[in-house]
Amino acid sequence: MLGPVGEKTDYLCFYDEIFIHFPAGPLGHAFYGLLCGTQIWLSGQCIGDWKIPGLICMWSPLTNLPQLEELRKASYSSPQVIFKHSTRCSISRVALGRFDREEPQTEVGYHLLDLLQHRSLSQAITEAFGVVHESPQVLLIREGVCRYHANHLSIEPAELRKELGSR
Repeated sequence: MLGPVGEKTDYLCFYDEIFIHFPAGPLGHAFYGLLCGTQIWLSGQCIGDWKIPGLICMWSPLTNLPQLEELRKASYSSPQVIFKHSTRCSISRVALGRFDREEPQTEVGYHLLDLLQHRSLSQAITEAFGVVHESPQVLLIREGVCRYHANHLSIEPAELRKELGSR
């Protein structure tokens, strides 16, 4: 398996948490990070590229206000989904893990917000879309407005898929 900078490494997946061991170099100890697309994110920062053959991750990290504004603008041309995730919450891991078995719709933008790293961005989402904060929480944004939201164990990919299919 190849990890950052082509180093050989091992990994173990537990829902969204990727446990990675780098045997050499400055990262020569076990740590965990969040895999988003082809990047590893640790403590809110991208620390490298990751290449796992055949793995497709639907979530892009949502880390700042300009991204949130771009997401709102993009929602006028294609639906945008925000998942508010707490890396310390087992319910959040279960809810996010349900999406691991889903094929992402290509015309939809999927955004993952790490609540522990970006609390103020979560508050900005509450203000922008008028939805009371919950954790975990999924929001569907269309035409600049939250059209659907669910929280905790009521987060179901099938329900989101149904909402994405409706207009």
